Order: sequence, then C-alpha cells, then structure tokens
Amino acid sequence: MGNFTKFLKLSFVMAMVSFLYQGVYAQVDVTCQSASGCILEVPGDPGASLYVLASEDCNIEGTSTDGNFPADGLAGDYCYYTASYPDGSADAVAAALATGCISDLVALAAGDADIEVTEFCNVSVVSNECADFQLIHSAICSPPDANGDREYQVLLVFSGGTPGANGYEITDDQTGTSYGPIAGPSITFGPFAAGTGFAYTVSVVDNPTCSVSVSESVVDCTTTDVELVRFNASAIENGNNLNWVTATETNAKFFIVEHSTNGVDFAQVGTVGAAGNSNVSQDYSFLHANTATGVHYYRLKEVDVEGNIRIFTETISVNRVAGLTINNVYPVPTVDMVNVDFGSETNETVVVRVVDIAGKVLDQQNYSAIKGANNITIDATPYAVGNYFVTISNGTTTVVERFVKN
Repeated sequence: MGNFTKFLKLSFVMAMVSFLYQGVYAQVDVTCQSASGCILEVPGDPGASLYVLASEDCNIEGTSTDGNFPADGLAGDYCYYTASYPDGSADAVAAALATGCISDLVALAAGDADIEVTEFCNVSVVSNECADFQLIHSAICSPPDANGDREYQVLLVFSGGTPGANGYEITDDQTGTSYGPIAGPSITFGPFAAGTGFAYTVSVVDNPTCSVSVSESVVDCTTTDVELVRFNASAIENGNNLNWVTATETNAKFFIVEHSTNGVDFAQVGTVGAAGNSNVSQDYSFLHANTATGVHYYRLKEVDVEGNIRIFTETISVNRVAGLTINNVYPVPTVDMVNVDFGSETNETVVVRVVDIAGKVLDQQNYSAIKGANNITIDATPYAVGNYFVTISNGTTTVVERFVKN
C-alpha cells in the first residue's frame, strides 16, 4: 500500500498587489512585484520531491520543485500536494501528472509504497482588486393600491472592484438580459408585482472575477407584527456585530439571525429573544464571532408565539476588509440629521458623498479622518422623502451605507 494523507482547512491567502499578505494561519503567502508578477509560496517540506497545485475539481494548475507557483491567473479555492518518491518512480509520477487531474497522482500513491502524497486544502486566493467589491440590494415595497395590491422595486447599490472607465455590468439572471456598462453606484429595476422574485448578478467589466449574485425567490411585501426601525452590521475585531431596533412588537417570541457569504444561500447562526409585546423602542444586538475576511450578508426572521416564521428585514451586508469601514448610520429613518460612524486605519482625508437612488451626487465634502473611530453629521433636511446612500472614499477603498429620509 502507498501513502496518501489529507489535511483540510489549513490555509487562507489573498493575492495583494505590490506587497506581501500573510494568511490567517501564516502558512501560505502570495508575493506580488510589479516586475515579476505574483508568486504563491507554500510551506517547504524537506522531504518533498515535487509540489503540485490543483483546483478543487482536480485540474492541475502547476508543478514546482521549490513550492513556488505563478499566481497572476489564480482566483478561487485550491489544494496543494507534496509528493515524495525515489528517482525510479519519476516516470510513473510524470505519467500521472500528464493526465491533468490530480486524482491520478493520488491513485498512484495509494497503490505504490514508494510514493507518498500529502494533500493540503482550503487555500483560497482572492485578487485584491475584488477585496473592496460589495453589493447591497433592497426590495422597496409600495403602499397598497385601491385593490390592496402592492408592488416593489429592486435597488442595487455597488462599489469597489477597481471598475475603471468601463464600470459595471448587471445581468437579470431570470431573463438573461444585461444592462451596462454603467458607472454606478446604483440601479433600480421594477416595479414588479408582490409575490414574484428576482435574481441579478453585478460584475466589474474589466475584472470579471469580481462578481456577486443576489436573489429572492418571493418578495411578498407583507407586514409583520414587529415594526423595525433600524438594522445594521459592522465589522469589529472579533467578528461582525449586528444591531437592530424595533418600534413596536406584538406576540413576538424570538428573532433568527441568518448569514450568507453570497447573498443567496442563508443559514441560521443564532437566535435572540424578543420583548414579546411592546410599544416602546427595543434595542437588540448579536455578535457573529470569528468571521473571515470578505463580504457577509445578514437578514432577520421573526418567530411569533404561535410558531409562525417571517423574514422581516431586508438583506444587509458588511465587508470585512482592512482599512475604511462604515460602522453605523443613524437614526434610520431620519427627518433632519444623519450620524455616520466610520473607522479608518490611518490619519487620512476622505471624501463623503450623499447619493440618491438614481446615482446623482447631492452633497460632497472632504473630511480629515483620524486613525480609529470617526463620526460625521449630515444635514438631510433639504432632501425629499426617500432612500439615499452615504459613500466614503479614501481614493483606494469606497464604502457605502443606506439611510431613509421621512
């Protein structure tokens, strides 16, 4: 019998331009230099004759005798393999690799006592051009008409991904229709009849690997027995912190917190007890601990005392990237002033803009941010009733958050 060993969930890496980024476990590095390109370096093994990098669907991406692989074209999840064997087995190893699928090398090691292969998986390579790419989506329901029927519009707000002059492209995944290129930062679709659903994909034209899909199977526009005032999320040192405020509650038992990494597939990550019956403001919080770098999506479900379950929030997102972050926008809704709490990794000048849902910039101001926590106040008095967005940019990263004017 041969030797094959598997290690899972070992390493996380990010390909960053012009400097070295050490992964969460500091075991895999990607170094990028403008002259020589990006190199992925796996941990050295003194006994290894060969290193092999493969995608998770078995395609061999490259081989190396020193554990270094060209990384310019890499994006996604990979496994790397160390192979140890005597010179007499070199031809057999070469023949297994020539098939292009790593499974053949694994099978060879399983049947040959002279060949030892070890697998290390969960190596994720993400281009830094996509590190700040984020998409926020909202289904905005209209009041009932004379027949009691309701409609909704879909609002997509996107930023980051180094769009360049060609901007973004939006695809309606239900019809296949594409829109763009557009400069952003938002686009609105609809109106659609309540009870239908939607699915869209937003991509950066010049960086097609920067792509996010969002969908909802049914937007029912029904009201719940809980009146929500605010729901937001912020990235803190030990995870993502969620906060929400209710104005009234009737027969509410508890809330279910759901999380997704793609905005489509959600799973429960926790529950929070509800006040039950209340006519005064109630504040709630939940910490989703030890979350990885990247965009995270959240929504809330309400469970009443009879066991009925309803989604009663829109989907919100938080992007765990080093640097600029919007931590809170309040009060929402507002009638006059809006407070924006944001964090910065350094002392820097940022540009703060207020943008309407058509993408028109209504206000712009420069702000001297300090390292750490910052707060600015925006006068929303001149704006009409509706949805607006605050964007903060430092020239390399742009973050976006929505607020509502009543």
